[in-house]
Formats: sequence, C-alpha cells, structure tokens
Amino acid sequence: MSIHSFHLAELPRRMTARALVRPPSGRSVPGLDASEPLALMRLGAPTVSPDRLQLGRIAVFAQWRDEAALERFLAEDALGRHLAGGWHVRLEFLRRWSALKALPDLPARTGIVPPAR
Repeated sequence: MSIHSFHLAELPRRMTARALVRPPSGRSVPGLDASEPLALMRLGAPTVSPDRLQLGRIAVFAQWRDEAALERFLAEDALGRHLAGGWHVRLEFLRRWSALKALPDLPARTGIVPPAR
C-alpha cells in the first residue's frame, strides 16, 4: 500500500533550486512514485524581487510505494537528509474527490474511514 508525505524544510538555496528544476523521480529515488516540490513565497512582497521567492525554504509532496522507501530516502538521499531535518507528516490515502492528473492511479476510495463522532 502506498503512502504520501508532506515536508517543510529550510535548505541551502542551491539545493532548493536543483529540486525545483529537477524534482526527485522514481528513476533517481527507488520507491518514489511521484513528487511535487514547491518553493515558498512571501505574500505581500513585490512580484519581481528576491524577497518573493524564498529559495531557502521548500515544501515537498510525495507518493511512496511503502514506508521503507520513504525511510531510505530520508536516510540516504542528499535532499532526503535535508528534508529529514525539517518537518514532515506521513499520510495514509483514504479517498479522493476528483481526478488528479499527476496521480492517475489513485482509487476513489481505500481503507476504512471511522464514522464521525
């Protein structure tokens, strides 16, 4: 069963730029199905300014084949080691409400959702 992770971390600017231009993929990271790195922005900053795009901070959303693949990435990959020093959550997929072009294999529903109290 696949899992998803969401990461927020401070990285060297070069590493963030590299991750944005050449995001991790299943070719370079075993067990990674999909990833989407995002640069953080400062709202209210002028549109064209170094303040706007915060290359020292990154958010990454990823889908993994299993938790062992995520653990290997965080321990062995250069980007993964930096992300491990930040904040992250591991997410179990329960259901989707629409189609996602980047993740076409997601089923409409999986697992059992406990009833709301």
